[in-house]
Amino acid sequence: MGLALLALPLVASTCTEAEVAYEQVNDASDALTVEVGVADELEAVQADLTSNTGAVVVGVASVSPGGGPVGTIHTVSVVVDDAYEDQVDLVRIVASADKRDDREFDLTQDAFDEGIWVMEIESFGGADEVRTDTLGIQLLDVTGDDDEPVVSEDTGA
Repeated sequence: MGLALLALPLVASTCTEAEVAYEQVNDASDALTVEVGVADELEAVQADLTSNTGAVVVGVASVSPGGGPVGTIHTVSVVVDDAYEDQVDLVRIVASADKRDDREFDLTQDAFDEGIWVMEIESFGGADEVRTDTLGIQLLDVTGDDDEPVVSEDTGA
């Protein structure tokens, strides 16, 4: 397993972002919140992930712990339902905090279940800083790949 993890950055570095175009297939408002700078670690936070229109639940996202002191390691997990996992080629979180630039992180896909994506992130900030961060969840599909939904011109379905 160690070799696979070491080889991944080498493979990823041979591709540039310009070579692959992604489109977000879930609702742009899908997000989790994390309390940063609180005295104790908080219970995990969980949210449904929905289709781009918000009409269909396509998975669930969670962060554990849901808050804690600055320096806490948080595990972010996304589980895409089996019926939709083939359409998701990348899961990205966009971390937003007051007075800080947004940061993007790409989760790691499980080698044995393509619907599971995980990453650990560490909260950072000043010693007395208390804030609520938002983790926007993006389910991304490679534009124009073979798993695009088929729409019939005759029926519109």
